[in-house]
Amino acid sequence: TLRPEIWQDAVSRAGGQGGAARALLADGRLAEGALHLCHLSALYDAAYFVLAPSSTPGRFRYGTVHRSGPFPPVPVDALERETLRRRALLDRVWPDARPDSAPLLRTPTAAAP
Repeated sequence: TLRPEIWQDAVSRAGGQGGAARALLADGRLAEGALHLCHLSALYDAAYFVLAPSSTPGRFRYGTVHRSGPFPPVPVDALERETLRRRALLDRVWPDARPDSAPLLRTPTAAAP
């Protein structure tokens, strides 16, 4: 776990979030394997929504590089397998799909404690 002030320092030194991960790697505050796991987790989360059953075709930009730098490629079958695994897991935990398709409603901001 990274303390918020360490992240903010890295963002400030890097001039934005794009270089913060490289700064943390260079400082030894973040292991390359941990960064790779974070990247895969974000990729699989995004794929879950992009590859959801739909009548709309998916679109991908080939050759696009992540702002933190290139990562090892992920095979399509691994992406599909993880998407199906996550969908099955969520269906077991909460089989009702209505919350996933309900519109978001803004609620009043709660007062700070």
